[in-house]
Amino acid sequence: MLGLAVVCLIGAACGTAVHDTDTATPNATGMLGTPSAASTTTSASPSPTRSHTSHPPVVVILMENEESSSIVGNTTSAPYITKTLIPSGTLFTSYYAVSHPSLPDYLALTVGDTCGKDGTDTVIPLCTEPSIWTQMSAAGITAREWAESESANCSYTSDGTGLYAQRHDSYAMVADAEALSTCGDLTTGTGSSSPGVAPLDAALASASPPAYSFVTPNVCDDMHSCSIRSGDSWLSANVPALLRAGADVIVTFDEGTSSTNGGGPVITVEAGLGVTAGAKNGTLYNHYSLLAGIEKHFGLPRLSNAQTATPLPIGGSASSSPNPLPARLVPHTSSKRCRPNGGVFAGRHLTGLSACSR
Repeated sequence: MLGLAVVCLIGAACGTAVHDTDTATPNATGMLGTPSAASTTTSASPSPTRSHTSHPPVVVILMENEESSSIVGNTTSAPYITKTLIPSGTLFTSYYAVSHPSLPDYLALTVGDTCGKDGTDTVIPLCTEPSIWTQMSAAGITAREWAESESANCSYTSDGTGLYAQRHDSYAMVADAEALSTCGDLTTGTGSSSPGVAPLDAALASASPPAYSFVTPNVCDDMHSCSIRSGDSWLSANVPALLRAGADVIVTFDEGTSSTNGGGPVITVEAGLGVTAGAKNGTLYNHYSLLAGIEKHFGLPRLSNAQTATPLPIGGSASSSPNPLPARLVPHTSSKRCRPNGGVFAGRHLTGLSACSR
């Protein structure tokens, strides 16, 4: 993509592999955003410096196989999403997956097309269309994928427990990303709340945070093979820290259970700096829209079907220039550097955040 810890399948240790292509003070829940009453909204060369230092990092978390009607309002199985995440961000009420099963939807978010994989989860042969990973690498924008439970650094094979799925790995399903040979480190841990996305938290708190991160939880934590409550617990254990680190977090699902508009209606919610809390956006969007919004945010040309899709607003704005940080969070010239638990933005001390040390 938090309360309850989720035990990994078969009792195996979980880890997070990293594929690397070279704030307002949070409340107790770690949520960020501009408080407001619920409302309905409608909606050249990129600058790596802008992406890295002037605007919030973007983190996309992709969950699995639930229609929006199964999540929104489900206070029993999805209490964090329904009672905390949605009220703290903007809910996109007319957002749809584009196909079935999982693979073509991940490809839609990666290359702007399903690569002829509609109806199949067979990854090989890899899609050969240009991907967002190569786009960002060519533009000098730091982009990473965080694949939970991948067995070894840059390995696309089974992790031995069935928790990692290549068909859910945006980096491992396209040929051009494989050719980049810029994978990062594998970290290991014991479950969904530890480490969860702790390595991403640390990266966001570093002097060179990734401008764009794609998070694919393992097949238990993303609700594919475990309950809605398991995935909700994973989100509640991991999303608050991402928000405290100043990230713009977008949580969506790969596909629903129906085929309305291609892949069914799925919940998509965005929270973070500049995102209006408690708002609802009823514009028709799909996975191509999210890709288009990310590309527009970073000043990149749009790929394939993203060219004609309505861009999803990133950072609360549909503008090609992402929202600037609030004045009180503009990096200043202090020699102090914030530690991970105090929040950081590109390694600079942010006014209004604590726990900084020399």
